[in-house]
Amino acid sequence: MGKTLTVREMPKWDRPREKMMVLGPGGLSETELLAIILQCGTRGETVISMSQRMLRKGLMSLSTKSIRELRRTCGIGFAKATQIAAVFELARRIAEERAKPKTKINNISDIADVYIERLSGLNQERFIAVFLDTRNNILAEKTITLGILDSSIIHPRELFGEAVRESASRIILIHNHPSGDPEPSKEDINVTKALKKAADVMGIPLMDHIIIGAGCYKSVLDSF
Repeated sequence: MGKTLTVREMPKWDRPREKMMVLGPGGLSETELLAIILQCGTRGETVISMSQRMLRKGLMSLSTKSIRELRRTCGIGFAKATQIAAVFELARRIAEERAKPKTKINNISDIADVYIERLSGLNQERFIAVFLDTRNNILAEKTITLGILDSSIIHPRELFGEAVRESASRIILIHNHPSGDPEPSKEDINVTKALKKAADVMGIPLMDHIIIGAGCYKSVLDSF
């Protein structure tokens, strides 16, 4: 087995930082980008080997780890763990910026694409209401619940009270399945039916209820 080269021992054109200067960030692999964030390896492991090991289960898996989990499962120190957590948090905030008020929704896939980035890979279900004006511009969003979706803890009064405060004309509901499978459960369908009925009474149409899976989505309204 050949010796694993340290970054300094690599040809200059193969070193991640030098390579980025020539090709730009898009020309680097995930391993090389992570190596730049980590900056250095340890006495027994090069930064490239460390990056490969940490990405063994994929970038999405790495992005969901807390600082404590990064230290425990990846075998890295506090400084490296906080650097990685900070990068992923910035990525999440960029995704949130895409859904800021006055973003226009032309079709359901527009909003699904935004929330796929934000919600895919989360370990906990998050149930979000997005409020739209008459031209389908996003007015605001509100996280209604965290945890398993349950009709007993989602009351139409809270949802539509917020819609009235925002002067919303339409609502889109979104929640994620940590399993990665966007197929609606029986409870998902029951919750959607109850909220759609309330929406019809209130005169604030429910445009859709979207379930986010692992890089994909599904409409609950299409299921009944």
